[in-house]
Amino acid sequence: MFWFLSKVNRQEKWGSLPYVLQAGEQGDRSQPMQLMISKEGFGAESILLPPSAVGRSGSVFMKLDHSKLPAACVNLEAALEKVARGVAEAQYQIKLKNLDQAERQLGQLVAEFQNVSVLHDLLGNVYYLRKEIDKALASYRRSQAIAPNNSETGRMIKRLEELRGGGR
Repeated sequence: MFWFLSKVNRQEKWGSLPYVLQAGEQGDRSQPMQLMISKEGFGAESILLPPSAVGRSGSVFMKLDHSKLPAACVNLEAALEKVARGVAEAQYQIKLKNLDQAERQLGQLVAEFQNVSVLHDLLGNVYYLRKEIDKALASYRRSQAIAPNNSETGRMIKRLEELRGGGR
């Protein structure tokens, strides 16, 4: 697809490539023009034409790279649903003291969604309840690396470090 982006961020779809830009489609020649090429499954590319180039003839060649998005990004709604249901199930298993089942559930989710801090927090909780301080501390630290402003995670790290005797 071929797009025109004016200075006021108004996007107009122009059609398939190759495309010949007609004089009337160029807009205000005193303003720069941004051309953006996009195609489903590929990363978009754009070029900014200065006002001095608007209205002149020429060719633009761009190579679009294949977009390799993780499955979670392609179907975000399904990924959010899977994480939410997994968190709820893990919390339920923790409440029932089924810590092995909670650990398995969280381990599967962490393998697929390693950048979701709450999963690492919950896994840290499982280890904490088992009194596996080193594993709990490692999980909380991974969570803190993802979400450094979570004060509850920071509090747990401090508490576990104190339990461990200040660290090794």
